[in-house]
Amino acid sequence: MVNVKVIVAENRQILRDKFENGYWPEMVAVPYGVFLKKVQVNHLNVYIVDLTAAKQRKQHVKARVAGIIFEEEIATSCSRWEILPGKTYLLLSEEAGYTPELGLTFEGNGQETGWKPFNNKGERLHQFGGKKQTFQEHSEGVYQRAKQIVEQYRPFLVAWAQGIFGIDNRKSEEIVQNLTTAIVTASLFHDIGKLSKIWQKAVWEKVIEKT
Repeated sequence: MVNVKVIVAENRQILRDKFENGYWPEMVAVPYGVFLKKVQVNHLNVYIVDLTAAKQRKQHVKARVAGIIFEEEIATSCSRWEILPGKTYLLLSEEAGYTPELGLTFEGNGQETGWKPFNNKGERLHQFGGKKQTFQEHSEGVYQRAKQIVEQYRPFLVAWAQGIFGIDNRKSEEIVQNLTTAIVTASLFHDIGKLSKIWQKAVWEKVIEKT
């Protein structure tokens, strides 16, 4: 599932102040397609959050270029065309309709998602592992996953096609269908080069035997 993370706060200033004072926001994970649709339908104000700057507990990131200081805010306004999966966004509590009981409703006044001390934020650990698969098993698995992902990205792709080409919904759907078909087809054959006898010999003799 491709998600976005959503912070709900009263305004951007409170977000900056909390970061400055060592507090980390509670976040709600929302499927990308749902988030994009709700933002568009309800005409919500959306701000993309720079978590790199936030983790450093700075109000803004400064860079001096040719003697001029440019300031990049932690939360900057973004249009619906700029909303991407995997990012973190701020919604205003007067619009997001968040409550602990109902969650994120995207409608009307609500509460903030909340805060916790920065030092108590646990680090997320990544563990990587795998298992032996045949070429067919791996290719079919990637193909199925690719189909899931392109469907989750479809609202963004349709909006992108309409914005870039200035076309109606029917034509944009046709473009997106051709594009997603190409993507999932490519995913099915992405590892076909590994069937080469030379590649197989190198892996089995020089890599797997040493592990």
